[in-house]
Amino acid sequence: MNQRRVIAALEQCLAPAAADEAPMGAEIAAVVFGGDTIPTRLTTACRDRQVPVVHLPWARFDSGERFESAIAAAMATMDLDAGLLVGFRRILRHGLLESLPLVNIHPAVPGGPRGTEEEVIAALVAAGATHTGLTAHVVTAELDAGPVVATRTIAIPPTWPRRAAILDAVGAELGPFARETMRRMGCGALTGGADVHIAEVRDEGRP
Repeated sequence: MNQRRVIAALEQCLAPAAADEAPMGAEIAAVVFGGDTIPTRLTTACRDRQVPVVHLPWARFDSGERFESAIAAAMATMDLDAGLLVGFRRILRHGLLESLPLVNIHPAVPGGPRGTEEEVIAALVAAGATHTGLTAHVVTAELDAGPVVATRTIAIPPTWPRRAAILDAVGAELGPFARETMRRMGCGALTGGADVHIAEVRDEGRP
């Protein structure tokens, strides 16, 4: 998911519920960003909502374990009930899994391709898929296989290149889907009422 789409989704999550919209039931208490430079849009959106931003550039860490430990340590200083991963292009393998309940937004429907965003897109293109989707699931030790919190099916337009068609279709739904995920988390789907933490927003993927 490109950074612009992820930031747009975050902006939607930061916005209060509209008068004709069901209450969110959850709020973003902090944002952790792992890219090299924090985008101005992210800084502005968080400043306007008085949401702190923790900047932990991946490049400063010599291992995934230390990177995850730094995120876990930062979150431990906050009053959090859960974490929401949006645009987090890493597979968790270390202590972050044990820090607090985490929900990941994965770019496929349940039963669809697993793995990183690039792996999922490659599998969809190879299969000639006409539909994909988004799944919010609890993060567990088994890759992309935790209990489902929310899901949405998305049609892939018949345009080329196929990779761009998939990214555009999924990206257009990311913001509304993230808000729905927060709403379900806040209504008890995960923790019985959570301050939802967007654990990382970044574009550069790392294995």
